Amino acid sequence: MPPQWIRSPKASPRHSGVERDFGVTIPCDFQYIREAFRLDLSHPLINAFQTSHANLSGAVLPEGPKMFVDDGNSFWKLADVPAITHGPIAGGAHTVNEWVSIDDLVRVAKLYALTAVRYLQA
Repeated sequence: MPPQWIRSPKASPRHSGVERDFGVTIPCDFQYIREAFRLDLSHPLINAFQTSHANLSGAVLPEGPKMFVDDGNSFWKLADVPAITHGPIAGGAHTVNEWVSIDDLVRVAKLYALTAVRYLQA
């Protein structure tokens, strides 16, 4: 079930300050898309990914929440297909000025390949 502020017909707390400060009204409807999910940190995919990342970079990535929803949420939550969100350094997502670092794209491709090999061998 979505949090109360999403179920409420009122604007989110983030909008109320803008409305007050600028004397405007922001009509909005929230469309609840999907639940968040928690990675099962004991899943073999997590171990394969973190081991691969450590081999390539010298350190595992810190664990913690992501501030967005992507298809990985649905894959794991709805279909029990393990998914991790990790990509190259980029900017301007979903705009005409979207860009990605080619060097970092190569780094991520190597990480994905090594993770897949490790995961499939587990």
